[in-house]
Amino acid sequence: MEITQGENGLLAGVRKDSIHVSVTTISPMAATQLAKLHQEKGAHYISGPV
Repeated sequence: MEITQGENGLLAGVRKDSIHVSVTTISPMAATQLAKLHQEKGAHYISGPV
């Protein structure tokens, strides 16, 4: 989550309507939280665990 939410994380510079495709395996709750955070920034989050 630090990579996404940290001071220099992905969400710090995400642009409106950008798409973040996450291919990591995280919990459903974490994926839901990330989707919400992206939505607040006007971006899109897609969870594609491998």
